Amino acid sequence: MSKIRKVISFFVVFTLAFGVISQTAYASDQSAKIDSIIRNGKLSVHKAELIGADGTEYEVNVYEKKQQVSANEYVKEYAYKLDENNMTLATSGSQSQQIWDSSGGVEGFLTLYYEKDGDNYLITRITGDWLIHDSGTAIKDKKLIAACNHGFYGDQYISQDITTGSFDITTGWERYAESTAGFVAIGARTTCKLYRISSGSSWKFEVDNVIAGGMIDP
Repeated sequence: MSKIRKVISFFVVFTLAFGVISQTAYASDQSAKIDSIIRNGKLSVHKAELIGADGTEYEVNVYEKKQQVSANEYVKEYAYKLDENNMTLATSGSQSQQIWDSSGGVEGFLTLYYEKDGDNYLITRITGDWLIHDSGTAIKDKKLIAACNHGFYGDQYISQDITTGSFDITTGWERYAESTAGFVAIGARTTCKLYRISSGSSWKFEVDNVIAGGMIDP
């Protein structure tokens, strides 16, 4: 019986160790991807927003890189890091102003897969992830909002809670959205809540990754 227990214990330890190694390798690969987008991409005109519970607000740089993969198919990658090189204090909050601790090790990316015909766009797939490299930072309430509409259309819309680490969503949309129309929403927004465990501070983090127009609240 003791031999059986030892064998079972070995496999349990092995499985746990393999899981940790796999997660570490994944995080390393995704961090390298984010670094590549920031290094080789360009600064997006849309800033991300990090807002503390007391009203303190930071603007966060978002970088983007576009690749054409066929005659009418494109991939656009977005990436960000919450560090001192990419954050600017926009609004101070209360007297007990919260300061974001950039050692929190938060970064992330989002990728839009889309088709383009002239000024018309069709988003076909959306992938992304938030990466937390510090055990002192917790993330909750992750959400993706996406749209590919113009004019009075509003049916091509996604509002989805993200319960896993990463996400990979095929939209199933079929109608192209006209980027030159009066009202346009072509892109995606991610939101989440970040908690700094040591200070007890909470923050809302919102990133708009927009091809054309602007995102709307659900």
